[in-house]
Amino acid sequence: MGIVKLWEGKKFEKKSFADESFPGRDVWDTAFTEQNRESKAANSVGGDELLILQKLTESLIEGEDNVTFSPVALYEALLILCSITDGNTRKQLEELTGTQYKKLEKSYKKICATANHNNVTGTCHIESSMWLNDLYDFNIDAVKKIAEKFDMTSAVATMPDKKTDEAVKSWLNAATGGLLDDAMDFKTSSELVIMLLTTIYYSGKWGHEFDSSLTNKKNFTTLSGEKIKCDFMRGEIRTEYEENEAFEAVMLPFTDCYNAVIILPKDKNMSPSRLLSDKRAMDILCKGIYDREYLVKLSIPKFDITVKLSLDDALRKLGAEDVFNPDKADFSVLTDTKCVLSKAEQTTRIKFSEEGVEAASCVEMGVCLAALPHMVTTVRMNVDRPFLFSIISHRSVPVFAGMVTNPDMH
Repeated sequence: MGIVKLWEGKKFEKKSFADESFPGRDVWDTAFTEQNRESKAANSVGGDELLILQKLTESLIEGEDNVTFSPVALYEALLILCSITDGNTRKQLEELTGTQYKKLEKSYKKICATANHNNVTGTCHIESSMWLNDLYDFNIDAVKKIAEKFDMTSAVATMPDKKTDEAVKSWLNAATGGLLDDAMDFKTSSELVIMLLTTIYYSGKWGHEFDSSLTNKKNFTTLSGEKIKCDFMRGEIRTEYEENEAFEAVMLPFTDCYNAVIILPKDKNMSPSRLLSDKRAMDILCKGIYDREYLVKLSIPKFDITVKLSLDDALRKLGAEDVFNPDKADFSVLTDTKCVLSKAEQTTRIKFSEEGVEAASCVEMGVCLAALPHMVTTVRMNVDRPFLFSIISHRSVPVFAGMVTNPDMH
């Protein structure tokens, strides 16, 4: 069959800023403060959505290893997942997302309207796709309706098939500016019924770029006490800053009115994840600082990290249990095939440099057959010591039974 497109979502074209004219720094500095403060009032995402995004953030930042992900991409992916479920499975996802079934589209588009832009000031773009295995029957009208609602590329494709894998990878690279090319590969299987992908790509210039000539090597001390030589960017930035007994925080503006927030624990031996229990720290992490400005002399490492997170445990803890349960998962909106969410992962890459930040994330949801076909596995059994035995009838009646401890005795 190959690949049959059912709906073609809007395609993202990564914009190059290299040849774009940009107002002089003095002009921009004057305009930025007004523009940045106005953006607070213009934010169309309500308190309910922000609360859910904060909850997702709290659930995924833990431990002592690098963590990076997109709460927004995950939230959007959960809205789409909810739209293809029914019954109690849907109810649990409605509670997790804080959104009723009838309002899923509105919530999804509200996030997109808030985030999406692609111009001289910066780029942010959310995109989704749905890939259906042609081995199974689907309610195509329902598929098209959902795809249209979320402006989501949707296709029925042969699985497993190398061309399908390549098409999915091509879609991913187009949606994320190629930033996840080395981090993700797709290998479809006959058991995969539905694959949902939701991506977000961001590229922004610092409002005050770091002078690369000031970048130098310094020690970064890990939680274990190990000192690692890193390239540290340095600069003086007029921006919002806050400090208390537990932490200090700074907000670094981009030219598109986005901001980066950095929160540093005062306790050098404490994992930053422990700050998630601090209400003020969480407010700053999710909402930013909008208070007094300081002239901040900042030193911060450059970094380029990629992290793949399994979302299963976090989603279960947040109440989405049935979607993972083969006996309870309900995907009857799209198919009568009994299936279950078997894969929920988010892969994210983020780069901090003197010029700005580039980041991309992809949430992958794999819906597979609830009862996988029995696979024959070869094993070896060497009966060379005492054993039990029985002879049972076709009605499962033990006609003979016994134990052999020495087979050489008559």
